[in-house]
Order: sequence, then structure tokens, then C-alpha cells
Amino acid sequence: MRTLENFRKNDYMRAMLHIIDGDRSLPLLIVHDLLATDAYYNTLQNLQVLEKSETVVLNGIKRYSSVLMWYLAVDSYMDKILQICSQIYGQDYENLVSHKIQHKPKLIADLLSLDQKGFPLEVLSEKLSAFDVLHQQMTGCSKQKAALSSTYSFSNGIYAINQSDGIQAMLIASEVFELFRNCIPGVDIMPSVEVYMWPEIYFEFVDVLVKKIMIPSISDILSKLQITSDIDLSTDFKRFKPSLNVGRYRFSLSRVTMQHSNFSLPKNLPATQIVEGFEEEYMKKHTK
Repeated sequence: MRTLENFRKNDYMRAMLHIIDGDRSLPLLIVHDLLATDAYYNTLQNLQVLEKSETVVLNGIKRYSSVLMWYLAVDSYMDKILQICSQIYGQDYENLVSHKIQHKPKLIADLLSLDQKGFPLEVLSEKLSAFDVLHQQMTGCSKQKAALSSTYSFSNGIYAINQSDGIQAMLIASEVFELFRNCIPGVDIMPSVEVYMWPEIYFEFVDVLVKKIMIPSISDILSKLQITSDIDLSTDFKRFKPSLNVGRYRFSLSRVTMQHSNFSLPKNLPATQIVEGFEEEYMKKHTK
């Protein structure tokens, strides 16, 4: 009998970035896709909860996880670029990723010799600094209040977090994703989100989903509830051109698209609602 733990070895849909040096290729596992997928769906579900608000504004049961996952996604994204830099420039990876999240955009731009003229990285650094403070509050590492400005803001305490924080986190992450998506020549490293259209799985760039689904949904939900938001919902973010400072190296992306038969489930499994059934039965006590 197979165990659920066995399926951890299933590499189906796993994404890799390859650093190519002549006839040698170094594969690097891409994790930020998985984190961005979780962040996207957590935020989407929180908006669905907000839409259902009637007499009380519902904050969403995934308001904390949405913020945390966007933070992890953007940090992992920049760390992957720094891992590439460590390989092609011979620098210590642990030292590079030890920098605070707000300092990583400038570090990446300097390492890759990107043309920074017209790119206000100091403003992005301020946003990431506020994001980092909130992350530290949520993980118990700091009691410092998150910074506020007219263009971006986070809650001053974790108990006050609502969908607004998830939206702000999503937009800051999106700005970083867009900024560096083409910085590695020959590849687009914008995170991809798994889109489930059973029985098929597709992938969409997170920036497309934010523009086509998230932003219009936010606008319409706020309009329905007759409330507004101070957050700038614009997604017109700048993008660096590919680095010209990668020497002899080339780069490519790959994804495992075929599942090994060892991980296949039996065909024609019955449609069930097991979790819903147990939950509904237990919750009957609140309706008596």
C-alpha cells in the first residue's frame, strides 16, 4: 500500500532553471512558482469572502496566510536570482541571501550590472521595508509598527489585518516580479500559477491573473459594498532589460509535464464530499 508521504517524491510539474556553460547544465529548482500559487489562491479566497459580506465586513480566514505567502514568494524569487548570481560570479550564496529583503533589489541590480537610470529602487525598498516589518510582526520577531505612506500601507498590528494587507502585499510582490522578470537573458522568470481546469492543469503568469482577475474583482467588490480603498491598484510597473553581464552563460527553463505511473491514482474514483459531510454533521449543533 502506498502512503501519502510517498507522493512527496512526485516531481510532476516541477520547474527548473538551467544555467548552461558549454555542454554542462546546472539545474536549479524553482520554488517561487509554488509560493506564488498559494499566495494567489489565498488572496482570491479572501476576496470571495469579502464579496459575501452583508452587515459585517468579513476579513477572510486566510488573511494572514495570504500576506505571508506573498512575502515568501517575493523573497524566494529574489533569492533565486541571487543564487544564479552566486554561480556565475563565484560569490557566496549564503552571504548574498542574508541581506534584508528591502536591500535585495539594489543588490541584484548591481550584481547583474542592470541600467538603473529611471528606476526608483529606493521607493521599492521602502515598500519592502514596510512589508518586512509586518512579516516580522506576524512571525513574532518584532513589535515595530509597519510604515505608512500615501501610496502604500500595511496594518499597524496583526489583529487588524484584512484583505487590504493581502492586496498591498500582492501589488508589492507583483512590482518585484515585473522588475526582474527579464533580467536573466533568454528566460522569463515571472512566477507561474497553477490553474486547475479538471482534469487538466494549466499555468498562467501571475501578472496576467492579477490584471485580468484580481484588480477588476477588487474594484467591483468594493463598489458593491459601497466602500473604497487608499491602495493604488495600478499595475503599470517598470521592467529591467536583460543583463549584458552574464559572460559565457546561457539559461533555459523546463518543467516536468509527464507523471510517472508510480504516482497515478486508480481510474474512475467516485465523486465524494467527505470533508463537507463531517463538517456539516458537526456544525448542526449550532443550528439547533
